[in-house]
Amino acid sequence: MSGVSLLTTSRLLSLCPDPPATVSVRNLRTTLSHSAHDAWNRPHKAQPWTISATVAFHAPFASASANDRLGADTVQRGSPVGDVACAGLEVERLRVPTLIGVNDNERLRKQFVLATVTVEGFDREDDVYTEIEDVVVKAMEESSFETLEALGARLAETALAVPQHQDSWQVCIRMEKPTAVPLADCPIVEVRMKADSVNK
Repeated sequence: MSGVSLLTTSRLLSLCPDPPATVSVRNLRTTLSHSAHDAWNRPHKAQPWTISATVAFHAPFASASANDRLGADTVQRGSPVGDVACAGLEVERLRVPTLIGVNDNERLRKQFVLATVTVEGFDREDDVYTEIEDVVVKAMEESSFETLEALGARLAETALAVPQHQDSWQVCIRMEKPTAVPLADCPIVEVRMKADSVNK
């Protein structure tokens, strides 16, 4: 990503918190033939990829809205969209038996926690998601925390400690505890941590 300003999603949104217009593509599905390791860490295996992208505009679609034609104030297929980008890596909804909870019954046996690990500011060409998955799953399996808040902080520190980490990384840990609230799908706790806060 040489020559491109690489920002985290939260930083980019702070620059344009309420854009008057956006154009998005969600869940574009493709297969990369020889790009990554699979779940068993075998190299050069075809892998499914899902890509989403959003372009936020500082001004509304004045010309395109008034004339009902694509123009310079919106996105056309094949047209450049600027020189600022967000890059990230996400390991989604790891389902891991975890000892977690404050109630007496929760201390007796493990329950499933679903963890999503998002690394923003990710600017590497090598494949490191298996290492991140391994250390996060291990930390969850060894957990004895009472709160998701404490577990999330540990998982963020663990993800930021992989040898391949970069100073630009910001990690978000999103944890779901499906059995905790009977009348809801689940409580959700998110913890964000920057690499420089761990290295201090």
